[in-house]
Amino acid sequence: MANNLPYMPLFVDDFDNDPDVQYMTMEQEGLYGRLLRVQWREGDLPADPKRLRILCRHHAECFDRNWDAISYLFGEVAPNRIANPRLAIERARAIEGATARSERASNAAKARWPDKKDEAPKPEPKSRATPIKWDDIVTAWNKRVVPGVDLILRMTDKRREQWRIRIKDQPDLLDAIRLQLPRLAAGVANSTWFAFDWILKNENNCAKFCEGKYKVKANGTDASGDLVWIGTRVHLLDGRGPVKVTSASREKLWGKFEGEQIEFTTKDVAARSKA
Repeated sequence: MANNLPYMPLFVDDFDNDPDVQYMTMEQEGLYGRLLRVQWREGDLPADPKRLRILCRHHAECFDRNWDAISYLFGEVAPNRIANPRLAIERARAIEGATARSERASNAAKARWPDKKDEAPKPEPKSRATPIKWDDIVTAWNKRVVPGVDLILRMTDKRREQWRIRIKDQPDLLDAIRLQLPRLAAGVANSTWFAFDWILKNENNCAKFCEGKYKVKANGTDASGDLVWIGTRVHLLDGRGPVKVTSASREKLWGKFEGEQIEFTTKDVAARSKA
């Protein structure tokens, strides 16, 4: 097999002082040199004299006369293939050296000019994000909203955009609505600023809501613990009302009606109105 060996080393003293070469005629030495060069390029030579003659561009009589004198310098290396033993050794050394030099050059180039493609981290496989169910958000808010807080009719494009931004930092925002909204303090619920859009307005508002900063501070819930009463106005079954709830426990509520402090339970409440 041919290899990329552009030059063949010639050890002049060894060649000229070789007894085999010293006894060659000019024709024999010319044929010998031609065959060595072909072997260097191809790796070996065909054993068939006719094919050798074609490679050397000799006519039959001249080739046969000279080949008989130098053929002993080439031995069989494979079926129907021959080679000069000394040149085969030198050629193997040259191939090994060329391979080693090529590897050293390649490693040096990589060290000097590292391949940015090799250094670049492989991108993480994109995970398929769970689609947002906008109707679930509307339902969660409206189902748990307390008196004083407005309902939402739908998730507008602006709300959807803000929601996507907020859940990057607060991925459990929907769970926070389910948990924190029913426990909203009356002062917050009846304020002019608190609303669904206020939570989405900025990162700070959303974080405070999710952390429970606006939930009722005392036992301002009914027996189920789901609804806030303090600060709301209620109408009682006996016709009294509106009564503003001033304090509450899990069993009882207290409020003012016509300037007097009265006591009642959640079972006595007929309806609640916005404060």
